[in-house]
Amino acid sequence: MKDNTKKEEPGLQEISFAVFGAKNSGKTTMLAAYYGSQQTDAFCREHGYYFSADSTTDGNELLAKFHRLEDGIFPPSSPDLHEYVFSFFVDGLAEPSFRVRWMDYPGGWWEREPRDMAEKADRDAALHRLLNCHACIFLIDGEKYLSEGMTYVRTSLDQFRNEGRKIQQAFSELNESSDWPQNWIIGLSKADLLSPKITAEDISKDILKGASDSISGLSKILNDESLGHKVLLLASVKTKRNKIVDPFNHIGFNVLAPAVLLANIQQVRDRMPEGKGMDVAKRVTFGVRKIFSFIDKLDDFLPKKYQVISILLDALQIDDILDKQTEYFRKRQEKAVRKKQILEAGIEALKAQLASEEARRVYHQPFKSHSQVDE
Repeated sequence: MKDNTKKEEPGLQEISFAVFGAKNSGKTTMLAAYYGSQQTDAFCREHGYYFSADSTTDGNELLAKFHRLEDGIFPPSSPDLHEYVFSFFVDGLAEPSFRVRWMDYPGGWWEREPRDMAEKADRDAALHRLLNCHACIFLIDGEKYLSEGMTYVRTSLDQFRNEGRKIQQAFSELNESSDWPQNWIIGLSKADLLSPKITAEDISKDILKGASDSISGLSKILNDESLGHKVLLLASVKTKRNKIVDPFNHIGFNVLAPAVLLANIQQVRDRMPEGKGMDVAKRVTFGVRKIFSFIDKLDDFLPKKYQVISILLDALQIDDILDKQTEYFRKRQEKAVRKKQILEAGIEALKAQLASEEARRVYHQPFKSHSQVDE
C-alpha cells in the first residue's frame, strides 16, 4: 500500500496560508494555540479529527509553547522564517486527508531594512513561499479596535499598504512577478474581548464603512477587490488585563482551514472564463453553487497553486453547508470513516465546522460578488 504520510507523496491535497501582522500582534501565540488546542483528547472526541505536525521537532516545540500558555506565559516572537506542515487526520483512519501549511515569519520584517545578508536571504525565501500560498490573513488587534476604533484600523491598513509596496519592490529586485495571493482575510485577534453578540459580518461592515479609503488603497496593492468582505474573528486564549485566564478558550480556530478554502472558491468563481457553460451575468448571480459542473478542464485557466486543491474545492459543496446542520456532516464523516474514504471523511469534517453556530458568527464571506454587496 502506498504511504500517503510521506511529504513527497504527489496528489495529497494541501491548504497553505500565511498570517501577517505587526510585531507583537500575536502571530506566534496563535500558531501555538492553534496546534496545541487541537491535540487534546477532548477535542478529538468532540470533532472526530486531529492535526499532527509532520516534523516531530516542530510538534514538540509548539506543544511546549502551548503548555506554557496554560501557565500564563506568552511565547516570544518568531526569530526567523519557518514553514509548519500539519497533517489532518480523521479519527479512525491511518492516513491523512490533506495537509495544512502555515508560514510563520518575524513580525515587522518589512518595517525596516534587513539587518544582514542572511536576513535578506530569509526574506527573499519568504517571498517565494508567499507566492504559493492559497490565502493570507492580515491580523487586526481586537483590543486596539475596541479602544481606539477606526483610527487604529485605518493606521494599521495604511501601514500594511506601505509594507506591501516594499514587498512589491523586493519582488521587483528579484525579477519576480508580484502575483501574490489575491485571497486576503482580515483576522480580528483577541475576539474574546468582543461582545458575544458581535459577528464577523458586523466587523466587516464597520471596517468597510469606517476605513473605506484605507481599504481601497490596500486592495490595489494586494490586487484583491474583495478586501474587507472576508473577516474571521480569532482568539488564541481568553485574557483579562493582558493576563491569560483561560488557555482553552479559543475562537475561530476550527474555521480557519475551511475559511481559506471558501476564499479560494470565490477566487475560482471570479476567474471563470466565458464560454464554460455560463455567461458573465449568470456567473455573478449564480455565486459558487455547483461551480465545477460548468468547467470542462479546471487546469486550463487556474494557476497551479489553485489546481493543487481543486479536488477539495470541488468537494466543498456550499449548498449543503448553507442548508444543513453540523450533526448531518458528522454522520457523513462517520460513514466515510467506516468505508475508509480518507478524503471524503476530511471534507465532511470541514463542512461540519462551517455549518456550526460558531462559524456563522466568527466567519463572514458573502456568497456573491463584492459589487453586489456594496449595492
